Amino acid sequence: MKRTPGSDVRSSGALAYQHTMAFRMKSLAFGTVVALSTFALAAQGGPTLTRKVKSGDELKYRLKATIEVGGQEAQFSGLQTQKIVEVAPDGTYTVQAATSDVKAVFGGQDIAVPEGTIPSITTVYNVDGTVKEIRGDSTAADTYRSSNLATVFYTGKEVKVGDTYNNDKAADSNTGAVAYKSTYKVVGEE
Repeated sequence: MKRTPGSDVRSSGALAYQHTMAFRMKSLAFGTVVALSTFALAAQGGPTLTRKVKSGDELKYRLKATIEVGGQEAQFSGLQTQKIVEVAPDGTYTVQAATSDVKAVFGGQDIAVPEGTIPSITTVYNVDGTVKEIRGDSTAADTYRSSNLATVFYTGKEVKVGDTYNNDKAADSNTGAVAYKSTYKVVGEE
């Protein structure tokens, strides 16, 4: 093996051992932090789950879905941008959501998805994160259903690691939303 200045001539086994030890040390340190955090949460009683928003806040994330349609695989991806456009005095907040950079593949073939194909949606959320109202071109029952599925419910109450809590909603004949029950479990704190 030719050695150049600054090169590492250790065997791959030695490097693997070093990486394994580094990983174990990081894991041990992480485990200690988690254990101490859990102890601190138990001593304090735990945090209160709420979402703090302010007008102008923006959240961007990439979506990717793979589903089977008629025995063939279909993939969808896009960039979702959510902007808080209003926070009311009662704590309800309005979010404008738009999807861009959309790509679709069906049966191995790229499908053209022109910009604007997926309409932007304005959603008003209650303080607890549940959907209050959806405005826009697509406000059918399915829109409410998918929005309810993607909602995170904030109890507004103190929780501890290991706690579970539910969000039960009845069907809404005005929107067409179906009844649902969500169960959440607090698995840790960051």
